[in-house]
Amino acid sequence: MSSTFVVTLALIISINLINYMQVTGNLKAVMDEMDPRQAFSAPQERDVKDAEDMTEPDGSSPAYPPGFHREMRNTAEVQYAGRYFTILVDENGTSHASGGSFELDDEEASSLAADILSRGHASGIYNNYLYEVREIGGEGQKQVRLLDCTTELKAMRSLLLTSILVGLGGLLLTFLFICRMSEKAIWPLRESMEKQKRFITDAGHELKTPLSVIGTNMDILAMDLPDNEWVKGTKKQVGKLRGLIEHLISLSRLEEAQSELKMKPFNLSQAVQDTADAFEGIGDMNNTRICTKIAENLTVTADEASVVQLLTILTDNALKYALPDTNVELRLSRQGRHVCFETINAWDRSTPSDQLDRFFDRFYRGDPSRSGGAKARGYGLGLSIAQAIAARNHLTLHVLEDEAHRIVFRVLFP
Repeated sequence: MSSTFVVTLALIISINLINYMQVTGNLKAVMDEMDPRQAFSAPQERDVKDAEDMTEPDGSSPAYPPGFHREMRNTAEVQYAGRYFTILVDENGTSHASGGSFELDDEEASSLAADILSRGHASGIYNNYLYEVREIGGEGQKQVRLLDCTTELKAMRSLLLTSILVGLGGLLLTFLFICRMSEKAIWPLRESMEKQKRFITDAGHELKTPLSVIGTNMDILAMDLPDNEWVKGTKKQVGKLRGLIEHLISLSRLEEAQSELKMKPFNLSQAVQDTADAFEGIGDMNNTRICTKIAENLTVTADEASVVQLLTILTDNALKYALPDTNVELRLSRQGRHVCFETINAWDRSTPSDQLDRFFDRFYRGDPSRSGGAKARGYGLGLSIAQAIAARNHLTLHVLEDEAHRIVFRVLFP
C-alpha cells in the first residue's frame, strides 16, 4: 500500500504539473500574440473593413472562403480581447488601465499595479491574472499586461480536486482488494505453519511415553550394571532428548499464543535478585562470578511467570558462554520511560557484530563455544524462546557489543 500510495501521488503530481505547464504556456502564448500597442477596437474595425471590401458590387454578401469565420473566431484578439488589460504606470506612480470587456477605474488599476510591482517579478500569476511587466520609454514608465485566466485556473483546480478524489478512491479500493486477496494468498502458508506447530506439540507428547519407558529401563539396568558405559551413555542421551522436546513444545506453545498471559504489576527488582541468587552456585562451579547492579523497587506490568523464565534463560546463557575466570553482570535500571534489564559477559567474539541477531535463530551455533563441548550443553533454542516470550509480553529484546567488547543482551520493559 505504501508503494501504491507513492505511485498514485507521483501520478497526481505529474498530471497536474503537466496540465499547469500546458495551460500557463498557452496563456503566455496568447499574451505574446496580443499587441499591447493597439486599441482593441482596431482589429475588430480592420476585420469589418476587410469584410466590407469583400462586399459584392450589388451589395450582397460575398462568398467567403471555407473556414473564414472559424479562423477569425479563433484568433487571440477575438477569444481573449474581453479578458486582456494593460495598465500604464508613469514615473509618478499614476496608473491608467485600458482594454477588457469592463473598464478598470484608476483606483482599482493603481492598487492592482502596485501589488504586482511590489512582488518584484517580471511575470507570474496574481489574483487570477497572468501578468507581465515591461519597461517602456526612458522615463521610468512601466506597462503591466494582464490576462484574466479565472476560467483556466478554475479548471486546473477542478482537475486537481478530481485527481485527488480519484486517487483516494483508487487507494481505498486497492486497500480493500489487497486485504481481501492477501488473506486468501497467505492462507495456505498460515495453515501449513499451524499444522507444523501442532505437529511439534503432538509429536512431543507422543515421544514422551517411549522416552519415559527407555529412561526407566536404563535406570533398572544401571542398578544391575552401574559401571556400564553403554547404559550411562543411553541415559545421558535420553535426558538430552527430554530437554529438547520440552524446549520445542514450550516454543511451539508460545508461538501458537493459545495460553492466556496474566498481565499484572510485579516487583522486577526482586525477580532479578532471585534469579541471580539461584544461579550463584552454578557460577561458582564454572569459576564465573555473578555481579549484580539492581535498582530497588522497580515495578513492571507483564506476565510474571514468563518474565522469570526470560530472566532465567538470559542468565543461564550468559553463564554458559562466558569466558573462564570472568564476571557475569546482571543490571537492572530505569532508562527514561523504560526499565532496562541487561546481562553482560565476556565472550570469544568469533561472531561478526552484524550477525549478532542470528543468536535468536533456532539451533544457531555462531562460534566454537556454541558448537558443542562441555559448556555448550544447550539445544540452541533458549534464545528463541526468550525472544518469543519478549514478543508476547510486548518487550524489546536485542543483543549488542559494548565498548569493552563484551556481549550484552538487553530487555526493555515499557
